[in-house]
Amino acid sequence: MNEPEKMLSLLQSALSTDPVQTLPVEIQELEPADLAELMQQLDEEQRSCLLYQLDSPTAAAVFIELTERLRDELVEELPPQQLAEYLTELSPDDAVDVVQALSPEESDAVLRELPEQQSAEIGRLLKYSPNTAGGLMNSRVLALKQQCTVAEARASIAETTLPDAEAFGIYTVDAEWQLTGVVPPRRLLVAAADRRLQELHIPQPVYATVHQDQEEVVQIFRKYDLTTLPVIDSSGRLVGQITVDDVMDVADAEAEKEIFRMAGTDPTEQETTSILQVSWIRLAWLLPSFLFLSGSATVITISTGWFTDPARYAALVAFLPMIGALAGCCSVQAATVIIRGMATGETAARRVALAFAREGRIALVMAPACAVIAWGIARAAMPALQRIGRVAENVEASEIAWAVGNGMLVAILVASGLGIVTPFIFRRLGIDPAIAAGPIVTAANDVICITIYLTLAYGLLP
Repeated sequence: MNEPEKMLSLLQSALSTDPVQTLPVEIQELEPADLAELMQQLDEEQRSCLLYQLDSPTAAAVFIELTERLRDELVEELPPQQLAEYLTELSPDDAVDVVQALSPEESDAVLRELPEQQSAEIGRLLKYSPNTAGGLMNSRVLALKQQCTVAEARASIAETTLPDAEAFGIYTVDAEWQLTGVVPPRRLLVAAADRRLQELHIPQPVYATVHQDQEEVVQIFRKYDLTTLPVIDSSGRLVGQITVDDVMDVADAEAEKEIFRMAGTDPTEQETTSILQVSWIRLAWLLPSFLFLSGSATVITISTGWFTDPARYAALVAFLPMIGALAGCCSVQAATVIIRGMATGETAARRVALAFAREGRIALVMAPACAVIAWGIARAAMPALQRIGRVAENVEASEIAWAVGNGMLVAILVASGLGIVTPFIFRRLGIDPAIAAGPIVTAANDVICITIYLTLAYGLLP
């Protein structure tokens, strides 16, 4: 039995034997993140027992480490006084995450239980959208006047009550609280005591504005390898900071959302245990695909009348799945690269011209290569099909191979072009670009590729 399983067994045994007894020493010594991981494997009654046995600082630390769904469930069960006791142990940005899960009436009740200063602090942060820098930031920052001496700055830092992670960013401000710079901790340690901070700080630091989208904030952290990022309001005043742990949570959430959207579902399915609800969420994404796939059936039906020789038409249709699947794969590959580039802030993936310059050239290599392979497969497969399956016995294999090769060439070029351009179109329309690699767009690609292939075959074959 490995260590996590051993701890889970020990915890379950302790809670089952006597829910009010003191927890084993091994459990008490666990880190909050490890305790939260164990808590997620307990049943509802055991979770409640464990939560009430922990002291307020530990319970609050465990509380914020839980998954959003489980935390929201526990929030609904806790009385306002108990929840407020936990919130007093949290930083304002973490407290806001908890309060946002409550109804307006419940949040008002909890805020009334908090000290006036903390309640006002949380209330200010609640005004910002959760998906902006203002919604991510912690309003507690270590800001010093730029006229301060190094000795005064060291004394202020020694007296601060901020946790280590929150006190890592040392910012300088002017008399109007305008952000003027950031002081690297090492400079503060080695500088002479009588030097002014404005002589040591890095002017014009990288910052975020309160209404900046959280995805842009993640890109700033990645681009400049930051651990903290100051946040300013519209007038340039320093109002808070964002730490790297908050950005990691956002990056994970954004990546999860993209994965779900590309798979043709929604992250909200993780918030429910109902099989029927999850099935409905997935079905809602698949229903539009039926419309496009019905279009494929329509194209195939209409094109039947184009060919006077049913045997030749049957031979052409036999290669439809190959062309549709490969062209769809090329489209998804191009779209996935573009979507990932958009998420990470790569310049080449944020401009259509640069994206076409790269992915378009790749398509110009891939399309002929796949066309030659498809031609070879069709040329080799036709005699076998005619001999074994008695399919299109009077049809020239070279004619079918010629149509298949050209159909593959044009279908991949068109599908790759759609894979490049659709993420940009969706982003312009305010729709998540990840949908461009989902089943809806894939189904639309299928209709287009089938139409191209059969139309080319009709025009090319005598």
